[in-house]
Amino acid sequence: MLEDADKYIEQDKELINQVVFTFYINNELDQAEGFGEYYLDSYNTYKPLLKTMFAVYLANGDNKSAENRNFLSSILTVKSKEIIVRYSNNV
Repeated sequence: MLEDADKYIEQDKELINQVVFTFYINNELDQAEGFGEYYLDSYNTYKPLLKTMFAVYLANGDNKSAENRNFLSSILTVKSKEIIVRYSNNV
């Protein structure tokens, strides 16, 4: 029974991310941001939604929201962080 609940929660996360992404692609950035932020509190560890919201914030020019929510540490892998640090040291 619990496995079924987990399955539906996972499907819910996927659907929410698809809706936010669709708003983003259609340049309905206010809708994407509002809808995505509503669900970020519930699904704050779901990486696809975090990635989508990071893109939405950047498209809106809202860099502070991306920084305040600490998206980069949540969505980047250790290897990606190493590459960014290495690149920024060489620039």
